[in-house]
Amino acid sequence: MSEVLAPGMGRLTEGSLAFGGVSLEALAATYGTPLVVFDGGLFDERVAAFRNAFGPQTDISYAAKAFLCVAMARRVAALGLNLDVCSLGELRTAQAAAFPAERLRYHGCGKGDDELEAALRGGVGRVIVDNLEELERLEGVAAHLGRSAAVILRVNTGIEAHTHEMIRTAGENSKFGMLPEVAFAAARRVAASGDLHMAGLHSHIGSQIYEPRFLADAVEPLFELAASLSGIGIAVPEIIAGGGFAVRYRPEDPPAPAPEAIAQRLLAAMRLGAERAGVPLPRLGIEPGRALAGEAGLSLYRVMSVKDHATCRFAIVDGSMADNPRPALYGSYHHVVRADGPSTGGMRAATICGRSCEADEMMTVPLPEDLRGGDLLAVCTTGAYTYSMASNYNRFAKPAVVLVADGAHTLWVRRERDDETLHFDVDT
Repeated sequence: MSEVLAPGMGRLTEGSLAFGGVSLEALAATYGTPLVVFDGGLFDERVAAFRNAFGPQTDISYAAKAFLCVAMARRVAALGLNLDVCSLGELRTAQAAAFPAERLRYHGCGKGDDELEAALRGGVGRVIVDNLEELERLEGVAAHLGRSAAVILRVNTGIEAHTHEMIRTAGENSKFGMLPEVAFAAARRVAASGDLHMAGLHSHIGSQIYEPRFLADAVEPLFELAASLSGIGIAVPEIIAGGGFAVRYRPEDPPAPAPEAIAQRLLAAMRLGAERAGVPLPRLGIEPGRALAGEAGLSLYRVMSVKDHATCRFAIVDGSMADNPRPALYGSYHHVVRADGPSTGGMRAATICGRSCEADEMMTVPLPEDLRGGDLLAVCTTGAYTYSMASNYNRFAKPAVVLVADGAHTLWVRRERDDETLHFDVDT
């Protein structure tokens, strides 16, 4: 069976694997492992694909939670995208990158007054308000600072995406957003305030969504609310159809929906919704994160040992759930390729395990029969929700992140030193 490589990969003449035109063996030798490798060209291609599909009438906001560092924020800014942030840490990262403040959108279901103040002082373009209590506090902070806040109300539309229960963000059991009747009252308060102004409505139904119809379905309740607001003189200039578009993690997975298919469904839903509601067509916003960054990243691990037990085979690697918690959290999986040369023999199922003091079973995949300690593995499609979710469990230091583009490589995030895991300890 022929070898299956992920986007951006290729074999060099000597057999080692390249990503973004750079030898992964060379990267491992230069930066060590575990290592996150990010292909800037692949990311840029995904951005262009969504921009071309949706056209100029749509605002694209990159979801920082997928992966963010200062260099990434600069790249997103240079590409002309907006940036969704949901913490002071993400906001400070954007500010360190000199990201245009008016293109920042501040999200989150539990914003403190310090966050609201930092957002307004920093000139953040939109605050996505999750609940009435937050709205009251935002109004108070805006009045105190003498600054007007552009408000987008997050609505729980009740539309549930058919995705993993841990990444659903709408429905009767979801903590996010306001019910439509509560959002109506919130909009009236915004309209009556001298310190707030209504910028639009927002919904987010989940992540890793394969079927665009769910995103389109979530637009309908927003237009029903927009029609009610129009009846009392409140306009809705923008509607954000939030939700993460799927990526393909394994060759055997179904292909992810093309940006054109997503755009066709969403733009049609917007036109129909505005027509039925009798309101001017609002500007559409989307919030891809994984769909832009997922396939653009991979993780390199060094095999530490291979164990054959009675009924299974284990490959212990130098990474763990500390740098990729997704398998432990969601039972997720990734395609894995040997990076230091193709196998000359057969393939055999093996369970890749991290070195943490847990079962830490990442995934069971076909690996070369001759796999041994010291070999290099590339775990594909880790550009989103791996490094951004990393921890220091077992006091492991976090890995480095390196950019590859046009055959060159640049360090984006240096590797933590072991002694830095003690940085916040207080010697009492």
